[in-house]
Amino acid sequence: MQCDDCIQRERSWQKQVHGDVRQAQGRSRRPSRVQQLVRRPQGVTLSIVVVTAAISLIAMIVSPITDLLAFQGEVAIFQPWRLITAALLHGGIMHLALNMLALWMLGPALEQAMGKLPFIATYIVTALAGSVAVPLLGSNSWVVGASGAIFGLFGVYIGLQRVVGKVDMSLLVIVGINLAYGFFVSGVAWQAHVGGLIAGFIIGFGGALLAGKRTDGKRAKGLWSAIGLTAVVSLALWGVWLFIRL
Repeated sequence: MQCDDCIQRERSWQKQVHGDVRQAQGRSRRPSRVQQLVRRPQGVTLSIVVVTAAISLIAMIVSPITDLLAFQGEVAIFQPWRLITAALLHGGIMHLALNMLALWMLGPALEQAMGKLPFIATYIVTALAGSVAVPLLGSNSWVVGASGAIFGLFGVYIGLQRVVGKVDMSLLVIVGINLAYGFFVSGVAWQAHVGGLIAGFIIGFGGALLAGKRTDGKRAKGLWSAIGLTAVVSLALWGVWLFIRL
C-alpha cells in the first residue's frame, strides 16, 4: 500500500527521469558544427578550402610555420610529414586563391561522385604523389602549394571520363595549358603537377575500371583499391629515391 503523496512523488520522479533521458538523447544526437559542415554535399571540399586558407594565411605572417611544413626532398627524409603538409602552404595570395578556386570548381562534383572519405583520401594521396615526384624528377627545391593535389583531381576527372565515355576536350585543354605553364615559368614545381596528375588518373581510371557495373559496396571497394594502389606506388617510389640518396 502506498499513500497518495508517495504515488504522486514517484510519478513526478519518473517523469523527471524520462525527461532527462530524452534530453540527453537529444543532445547526443545533435551534430556539432564541424559535423554539420562536413555532412554538407560539398562539406569536405569546403573544409579543405577553409583549413588550407587559414594555415596558408597564418604561415605568410608566422614564417616558422612554413619552415616546419614546407617540402624539400633532403629534409623530408627525416621529416616525412612534409610530403603532405606542403599542400597546406602557398607562396602568396594569388597562388592560394587560384588553387582554392580550382579546388572549389572541381571538388564538390567529385566529392559527391566518389563519397566523402574516398575524396579526401584521393586528395591526400595525390598531394603525396606530387611531393614524391619533385625529387624523383630531379628537383631539390623547396615546394609549397596544393597544386599536386589539384592536378590530381583533374586526373581523376579525366580517368573517370575515359572509362565512362568520351573525355571532355575543354578539360584536356585546361589541363594542358596549366601543365605547360609550369615548364616555361620559373619557380613553378612542374614535377608536382605531373606526379599529381598521373596519380589522379590512376585513381580515376583504375577506380572506374575496377568498379564497372557492380553494386555500390563493390564499387566502393574498387575505388578504394585504386586509391590504395596509388598510395603504395607513391610510397614505393619515395623509398626508391631514399635508397638511392642514402
